Amino acid sequence: MSDENKLIEVIRKDGLVIIPSIYSTQQCKQFVLSCEDLKKQLCKKNFNIVSEETIFIINYFRHNKNLLKLIWNPLLDIILRELIDQDYVLAASNLINKTLSNNKVFNDATSPGKDWHTDSRIVGGKRLAEGFSYQVIVMLEDFCSDNGATQYVPGSHLTRSVPKRNGTYDFKRIEGRAGSIVVMDSGTWHRSGPASNRSRWGVFSLYTPWFMKPYYRYPEMLGNKLGDELSPHLRQILHYESTPPLNEEERLATLTRIGK
Repeated sequence: MSDENKLIEVIRKDGLVIIPSIYSTQQCKQFVLSCEDLKKQLCKKNFNIVSEETIFIINYFRHNKNLLKLIWNPLLDIILRELIDQDYVLAASNLINKTLSNNKVFNDATSPGKDWHTDSRIVGGKRLAEGFSYQVIVMLEDFCSDNGATQYVPGSHLTRSVPKRNGTYDFKRIEGRAGSIVVMDSGTWHRSGPASNRSRWGVFSLYTPWFMKPYYRYPEMLGNKLGDELSPHLRQILHYESTPPLNEEERLATLTRIGK
């Protein structure tokens, strides 16, 4: 069995896997510098990205295209092609630092994930079955028990129910060194850990089948000029190849296969 297949087996069984050393220490340091710089830029422009316990930047890569490197890598691509299918796409991606600040303006929109939840969807009163979509976390700094590492309930991806937001559950922490990534079934019950004074930059991305509606209209957001510069893989996951045509005269099929 290949290493990739072993990882996929663990994800399906346990709900998640932590994969170390996907990004180098030096890469992570450069990413963190970019994150800090982006935070300063957006605060100067009065973007509402900072609460008393979280820095929350939606669609960070539209401000710095170098950060597109955080939504695709070769190993992740192999895993998601097997777990979802070859035409998987990005539904949403956020840059988050769970850290205390002096900003006393509390806004749930900028303090996500503090209660128990899943990133799956509810249809007919039931959560979609396991294996429908996946959350991927990129640790740009160490995730530890004392700096807000994500908490999760083992085995919860196998139930069709949803957690009580303020419920009490036995949980484990998602801990790892900077450069690690986590691939987690989106049905897994999880929440952020308590914020501390330590910085904990990370990227949280949700990947789905191609027919799922994304949170944002990426091709319009990024434009055709940047779209033409993207690799076939990035074009695919950013919906350049799966945005519905205007009508049947433009083309018949919704989906354009990668590289075609």
